[in-house]
Amino acid sequence: MNILVVDNCECLRSFCAFALEDQGHEVLQATESSYFDYILKSGSRFDLVTINANTTNPLPAKEVVTIIKSIDPKIPIILLTINWYNEVLEELINQGCEHLKIPFECDQFIEKVNSVCSLSLSK
Repeated sequence: MNILVVDNCECLRSFCAFALEDQGHEVLQATESSYFDYILKSGSRFDLVTINANTTNPLPAKEVVTIIKSIDPKIPIILLTINWYNEVLEELINQGCEHLKIPFECDQFIEKVNSVCSLSLSK
């Protein structure tokens, strides 16, 4: 699978990318600011996107999800969040996003990715 990992936190972004690459996935890492240039100009296709839901740079996660869904409404998105629940997270979940609370273990992350990917393949 081709997966985009978007996070300004290099440590978390690298952790997720390494875990995914270890499972055989192709991974592109991007900070929020580099993400928009890449996704909008490259035309690349991703099978899954993970986003730090607490991002505000350059746009809030809600707007990032809106942009992704405007490009590909069926692309699965996993929100990584330090908040277990808030109104924005609820709205994004209602739009079809999955979420995983930070901190998490590598096996929890891979389990969530596998679950979300198997759901998207069955649609």
